[in-house]
This record gives sequence, C-alpha cells and structure tokens, in this order.
Amino acid sequence: MEKTKKISGFTVLEMLIVTFIIGVMSTVLIVNWRKNEKTYLVRRTAQEMAQNIRKAQGLALTGKKISGQIVPVSYGVFFNKYINNAYKIYGDKNNDKKYQDSDILVEEIKLDSQVQIDSLSSGQRDLNIVFSIPDGFTRFDPLDVSATIVIKKVGVTCPSTSCRTITVRDTGQISVY
Repeated sequence: MEKTKKISGFTVLEMLIVTFIIGVMSTVLIVNWRKNEKTYLVRRTAQEMAQNIRKAQGLALTGKKISGQIVPVSYGVFFNKYINNAYKIYGDKNNDKKYQDSDILVEEIKLDSQVQIDSLSSGQRDLNIVFSIPDGFTRFDPLDVSATIVIKKVGVTCPSTSCRTITVRDTGQISVY
C-alpha cells in the first residue's frame, strides 16, 4: 500500500478570496468613518459650545469683588448669526446685558470651518446669554424664558442629523439636542 503525503496550506485562490473580503470590509469601514466624522464634529462643537456657556455661568457664580464693587457686573456669551465662525465670552461692565467693545473680552471661540450657526432664538440676529454676579441668575437679550442656538454642518439644511440645538433656560439649565 502506498502512502500519500497530505500537504497542508492555503491555495492561491483561497488567499485571493480572503484578501478581497478584507479589502471590501476595509473600504466600507473607511467610507462610513469619514461620513460620520463630520456628524461627530457637529456633536462635539455643540458640546463645546454648551461647556463654554457653562464657563460664563461659572465665572458669574465665582464673581470677584474689587474694592467692594463687583467688576464686571455679569458675565455673558454673545452670538451673532452673521458672524458664523465665532462667539464671545465677555464681562458685562455696564449691566446692559449686551456685548459691546467696551466690555471685558474673556475669550473668543472660533468654530470649525465645517460648522456654522444656523439660527438663534426667535430668528434674532444677535443673542446675549447673561449670568448675574454673584447669584448666577440667567437673562437673555432679547428677553425670553429661554435661548436657542442651532448649529449645523456647512451646506446642510436643518433639521437633519448634522444639526444640533443648544437650549439655555432662565433657570440656568443648559441642554444639547
């Protein structure tokens, strides 16, 4: 009886099939990752915006007294619909609840070039969210019980998955949807 040798290993055809499957799976993953990357950019920007509003709120709650006076009177965040690439955290020196060049600029935050402000509360051009020192009471200009900022990916119309809404209530609660 003759012994046959069994040879183990992969054939060239099996290797090609496995390589093809790995290539297809990699392509699908990379395409979906790039597509979702921009959606996550909007989500991350919305969370950062909410965090910066909380920063202004925190500054108001820890207000400093200088020679018995509180300077500034309050802290706020200023948004302008037509200046889509930035918003400002400021100290309101004259308590008019509006950002002016004479106010103390704490920080200017620039948005990513792929993200823009879509709308502000009630279709307004400007929005000021102001927190009083030392109690942190929330006020808005224009006057309302809440403020809403909608941001979106550039080139997208809202509502869509590439849009996020930040809502600030007069109770100080900040939400991101």
